[in-house]
Amino acid sequence: MTEAESRPLRPVPPRLPRPVMTLLLVLINVLLFLLMEQYRGGSENLWVLDRFGALERNRVWEGEYYRLLTAMFLHIGFVHILSNLFALYLLGRVVEPFYGRLRFLLIYLLSGLSGNVVSMLFLDGVSAGASGAILGLAGALLSRISYVKGRVPEPDRRFFFFMILFLISLDMVLGFTMAHVNNGAHVGGLLAGWWISYAMVKFHDPKPHRRWRGWLWAGSYAVVLLIAMPLSFHPVWNADYLFARGRAFHEQKEWAKAAALLEKAVERDPGLRQPYAFLARYHFERENLEKALRYGRRAAADAPGDPSMHELLERSYRRLENEPAAEAEWEFALNAHTMLLMQNSGSAVILNNFAYSLAERGVHLNRALQMARLANEKTEYNNPLYLDTLAWVLYRQGRYAEAELWIRSVADDADEPIYDFHLGAILLGGGKAFEGQRLIERAIDQGLDWWNRQEAERLLHDSAKTA
Repeated sequence: MTEAESRPLRPVPPRLPRPVMTLLLVLINVLLFLLMEQYRGGSENLWVLDRFGALERNRVWEGEYYRLLTAMFLHIGFVHILSNLFALYLLGRVVEPFYGRLRFLLIYLLSGLSGNVVSMLFLDGVSAGASGAILGLAGALLSRISYVKGRVPEPDRRFFFFMILFLISLDMVLGFTMAHVNNGAHVGGLLAGWWISYAMVKFHDPKPHRRWRGWLWAGSYAVVLLIAMPLSFHPVWNADYLFARGRAFHEQKEWAKAAALLEKAVERDPGLRQPYAFLARYHFERENLEKALRYGRRAAADAPGDPSMHELLERSYRRLENEPAAEAEWEFALNAHTMLLMQNSGSAVILNNFAYSLAERGVHLNRALQMARLANEKTEYNNPLYLDTLAWVLYRQGRYAEAELWIRSVADDADEPIYDFHLGAILLGGGKAFEGQRLIERAIDQGLDWWNRQEAERLLHDSAKTA
């Protein structure tokens, strides 16, 4: 036997199973990234991120809870996806064989979910990325090699330790240096991965009488997650949360719920600007004029160029018989209309709104008629609101036959109380008392707003006296 033949053969290290689940996760992330890049602005565009389900607190607070999962499959830019998928492959090819595919996937998804839940407590803006899930794998591996001390060769332990340290450091650096990447998800994912892995290891303790500790660790993780989720989903002390929920109810047209939440929001943070205009209109429509004035004054101060808010304040003051304040607000509204028209004289909306305001007050009617005609020319006489304004200006001028011609088709086609009221008033003016009274009564029965209802009731009263 030769010397070479007498040497002992070096043992061949066992081949790790193919990390199928890791490769599948990499593929899903790559496909979604390429799909995002096809849209204008690509994966770094906020609109694209929002459409694909990136994490944003207000969106989750409005009920879009799926973003806690979808966000972990999205990435922002090439550097972000390359660094994350590099880390996912390195960790996945080691962690997946330890746990098997299904438990590996469970660690990945729960770590990503936990990281996003934690990040909801600190997040300000849009966030996306698999970092929380990947750091969960790092935490799982760290937990595993800590528990099996003595059964893993020391060189391998050192290699795993430094690899985990490198990947954690890489993700933390990215979290501090890149926009839309947050370390709340990193920390939450890392802790969740360690926790879940430790529970799994305890389930397979060599000593059966100790396996109950696995249930203890799994149960404690579930309890902490179930406590953290409501805190991050429904922080009722947070003004931003109250505003987001109020806005969601507003979009669902549940006005009372929206108003209640938005009022709480501005109580907690008076610096919020958006709710004041809605609250002013909400209380004005319900004739809660003191509240309408309080919120309306704040809204007008924040947006002095908005004529509609000054008009709301004017009408509120008139209802409360404070004529000097009402006249002052009308002057503000007139100046705001004029400034808007100077800035954008070609806008049909601005022309129409200005014409209607003048018609409502019966002033500068020739100018109002010019603007109403121009607004309709720009929309080819197809907009019911603008046709109604034209008819109302003609009515104020006493040109009842022309006004009836323009408003008749609008009132017949649209089931709106305001159109019935306007047509009824025009018919009364033109001497068609019976039909006019019937239309005005119908408008009131259908829920005509209180401000126009005052004028409608006055017209009915006057027509009854002259009948």
